[in-house]
Amino acid sequence: MGPGMASPQVMVNAPRLMSTVGPMRLMTAPLPLEIVIPTSLTEIIAPVDVWIRMPPVGPGTFKLTGAFSYAKTTIDKVQATPPQLAALGFNDVVFGVEERNTLVDAAPKTKGVLTAQWDTEQWALLGRVTRYGSAVRVFNFGGGFEPRQEYGAKNQLDLEVAYKPTEKLSFTLGGNNVLDEYADLSSGDINYFGNFPYDVLSPIGFNGAYFYGRVDVKF
Repeated sequence: MGPGMASPQVMVNAPRLMSTVGPMRLMTAPLPLEIVIPTSLTEIIAPVDVWIRMPPVGPGTFKLTGAFSYAKTTIDKVQATPPQLAALGFNDVVFGVEERNTLVDAAPKTKGVLTAQWDTEQWALLGRVTRYGSAVRVFNFGGGFEPRQEYGAKNQLDLEVAYKPTEKLSFTLGGNNVLDEYADLSSGDINYFGNFPYDVLSPIGFNGAYFYGRVDVKF
């Protein structure tokens, strides 16, 4: 980096970790920066965020933001069916395989977001990539039939551009999921005769790309 040029500044924030790891301090340092992640990621219970503010290289400012989260849920014990229900002929487990799956594996354990943003007095550009980890769904249709399906990880790209001709007027065009990504199709065992081709819990949704325009006026 040439003389007189400012160094990019990096900030790392891990607001809450389990006591076996201890808190991570908010810190700033010039690049390069070595970021140490705990050996067991299952210990992380809050997102780890990294901001990089680049030095000015022209008009406007550029900011790169990254975030990653990992969540793991386990069930230690499931209570047996209460005797009052058993006496009425209800022999199923109250908190069954579907309910346990919804709590533990139906949502992705990992999520990563990388955002780039450039702003000037009149223009603003934003690009964001989000990666959702894989997920597993299990259903119980009775008679021992418990179909299982794993849904693969998916990436989503969002873009936005804004133009501000005056202090009180701005025009914005953007799109969410501009690459038109869809979740994996559900198998014939769990799509309810084709009525639910995509899982209703899919984080990327099942509507594909979405584009929008907006006009903001300040009075």
